[in-house]
Amino acid sequence: MSGEISDSSLDRLLGILEAHNPHFAKLLLAKDEKQFLEATELSLERIIQTVECSAKQYRCLDERGLSNLFVDFLNVAGFQAVAERDVNGHVDIVIENMLGHRWKLLGECKIYKGYAYHI
Repeated sequence: MSGEISDSSLDRLLGILEAHNPHFAKLLLAKDEKQFLEATELSLERIIQTVECSAKQYRCLDERGLSNLFVDFLNVAGFQAVAERDVNGHVDIVIENMLGHRWKLLGECKIYKGYAYHI
């Protein structure tokens, strides 16, 4: 193919990426911050469901470990994500669009310890 990528190769690549994140096309085609946030929220819902389905395996993780797990899932799903260092006792996640747009979403992983604790 002498340096060219065929349409079928691109379709295969998109199929692989969408296997990790069914909302990847929405992320890829986001034209504004609202569309980026929608694709991110849909992807986060899927990641949360994945983690909750394996809660017994992940229950030994602290908030930092949970943040790193989410960052790994996000990066596989086509995002550019990093787990920040502790800031005033908080572990933050920064999610960015990998295509160079300046859209960012800041998040925080919390382990639920009951209603009274979180109040």
